[in-house]
Amino acid sequence: ADRVAVTPGGWTVGTATGDVHVDVGDAGVTAESVRALDARPEAPLAAELQARFQGAFGPGHTSAFVDVGQLLAELEQPRQIPGLDAARLVTVQGFTMAFAQQLTSVGTAFLDLEPKGRRIAVRGALTLRQKSPQ
Repeated sequence: ADRVAVTPGGWTVGTATGDVHVDVGDAGVTAESVRALDARPEAPLAAELQARFQGAFGPGHTSAFVDVGQLLAELEQPRQIPGLDAARLVTVQGFTMAFAQQLTSVGTAFLDLEPKGRRIAVRGALTLRQKSPQ
């Protein structure tokens, strides 16, 4: 992050691709990017994840999903981001991809915590992918 500014109810993080506003309130934590990356199509992500994981990512849930396979596939694609040196960006992409490929065999990871009275229901799933040869 280039800079961080505290705002009422949260903070703003300045990055090379634009500001990200994070608000913390009674309803939860929200993050909003002022500028979307042009190459990213919009998608109803919350609805898709709720359907895929049977209610996770809904009200009252604390949920997380990481798709390492998708990350690796996207890192293989050359990118141009205004304000970033193309040579440095390619170098960082290559380093990150090599690191992730060697570090883990995880394809996807999912975790959901849901309050159930005085208890918490925990659900999770982990898929593996074939690790790259060293």
